[in-house]
Amino acid sequence: MACGLKKTGRGVALQWHVVKGEVWRKVTTWLGIPREMRTMHSSLKWIKKERQGSGIRAKAARIAFCFSIYWIWRTRNATCFDGLLPKEDDIFARIQYITYKILYSLYPYENVIL
Repeated sequence: MACGLKKTGRGVALQWHVVKGEVWRKVTTWLGIPREMRTMHSSLKWIKKERQGSGIRAKAARIAFCFSIYWIWRTRNATCFDGLLPKEDDIFARIQYITYKILYSLYPYENVIL
């Protein structure tokens, strides 16, 4: 692998996949996605189909999806290049924080709770 997981051993690679899966499971539960999505592609199709429009929940799903991809890749790079393995709760909290921050900037007078 290009990121160095092969050099450090299989344990780090397995830990990374567990973290990624746990983060994605938490995000889909938080967004109310009713079934288990195993891939980002299937989740994107579901979000495009079920969370259409300009409502708060639709925007929240799209924002959270985008930042999930960003934070998962950022964590992957930190794991590969720096040898760090952040906790899945920290990654999930960052995704929630950024999603709510953007929603509150878009809807300053609304009670935004997902």
